[in-house]
Formats: sequence, C-alpha cells, structure tokens
Amino acid sequence: MKATDIMNPIITVDKDSFISEAINTMDKHKLTHILVAEKNKIIGYCSDINLADRLGSSRLKSFSTRSIRVSSIMNSFNKFVDPSDHVKDIADRMICEGETLYIVGSETEPLGFITMHDFAKLCAGLTGSKITGYYSTVGPSARSEDRLVNLRNILIKNNLIHAAPILEGGRLIGLIDIRMIARKLAAFRATVPEKHQEESIRRLLVFDAMMQSPPTLKVDSSISEAGEIFSSKLVYGIPVLDDGKLMGVLHISDLVKWVQNKY
Repeated sequence: MKATDIMNPIITVDKDSFISEAINTMDKHKLTHILVAEKNKIIGYCSDINLADRLGSSRLKSFSTRSIRVSSIMNSFNKFVDPSDHVKDIADRMICEGETLYIVGSETEPLGFITMHDFAKLCAGLTGSKITGYYSTVGPSARSEDRLVNLRNILIKNNLIHAAPILEGGRLIGLIDIRMIARKLAAFRATVPEKHQEESIRRLLVFDAMMQSPPTLKVDSSISEAGEIFSSKLVYGIPVLDDGKLMGVLHISDLVKWVQNKY
C-alpha cells in the first residue's frame, strides 16, 4: 500500500474565504483538514484543531464565522511525501514528527493529501488483528458539567490526544473531541449576537458539544472494526470497554501507531 492508495484528492478553499465556507467544505467531503490556496497555489491548510483553537480563543473577541478569514487561522506547511512511499513509512514520519497532514507529490505538482484518519481506511479492510495493547489507558476525561473552553485548552495542548470520554460516577455517558468542540464553537459564533459572545462563551458546557451514546470498542475488538468507526464517524477517539467498564480510549493516533509498528 502506497501513499496514492489512501490519499484524498486535492480539495481547497481560498485563503480569503470565511471560516464558515471552510467548515462547510470539510463537512461536505468528510474531512478533518482542508487545503488552503491562493491563486490556485496551495499555501497551507485548515484543520479541526485550528478551528477549535481560534474559535475558542478570547483573543477573537466577538466575531462570527462569517467574518473571519481562513488566512487568519491556517497553518503553513512544507511537508511532502512521495506518491510511491509506503504507508508504514508515512505513519512512522507522522508519529515521529507530530504532523497531522502530508501533501502527496511536490510543491509544483501536488496530487493529494494524507491525514491521520486516512489510515483508518487502510485498517478498515484488515482482519485478524486486535486493538489489544494499542489503546491508551491514561489520558484526559471530563464531566458533562465541565466548561467547554477549559477542556478545549487541554485537548489542544495534547499533541496526539484530541478526544476525551465523558464520565458520570465512573460510568461512560459520552465522548467529546476536537471536532465536536470546533463545530459547537462555530455554531455559537454564528448564532449568538456578537455583543454577547465574549461573556457567553465561557458558559458553554461539555454537555453542549459532546456525543451521547458514542460508538465503543471491546478490549479484544479488531483493528478493522476500529478503522470502520474512525472512517464513518470521523471521531478522534473511541472508548474501549470491558463488561461496561471503561478501560481506555483508542485514539486516531494509536491507529497510526499500529500501522507504524504492525502493518
């Protein structure tokens, strides 16, 4: 399996587009990242992490997603992989370098791009391999009544962990990740009058953005099952249960580590 087997086609938004357009394009194509272009040249990318970071920042003050330009939140990049590079080698680079996106091809001839979730497509077709030993047994968790912006800060600072189980009395009641937070903050910015945003955003709770009754895995679930969930739901983590008890979370980065070590 090579880079061209799992890559996304080139999909872009213009750097002068508003954030609302970037979000709509990402959701339409089921992407966690979108490439940013200027005069048909790719100059960067926008991700769920960029959106959650910017839309939850106090520095943003009171602005709607329809008035913030993509250029103000995007990341520039200079990370490329060759179309013939093996997926295992790309996974190794992604984990070692802490990157979430690579362009396939070159600056002058980009062919597509690869994110962590694209490894889920690969894993969804595998049988016989288990998640045992690859899910994370430590990491952040939250309560439904916690403040959303506080959890946002925690998940952004965690380099490879962008999801947290929601617990009540030790029982799993939901899941939240950086994508859910980004979409809730975007909806908040779009609907709450600008003069009320700065005071109201801190009143948002984890409950307002979390996924209730999230998909789960068992301790002996297959890598294939995990890949299918990551691909279809675009979550950043999947709680792992044993007889109803939370044992850990399989993060999308854990799946990339599996490809890095076992594929």
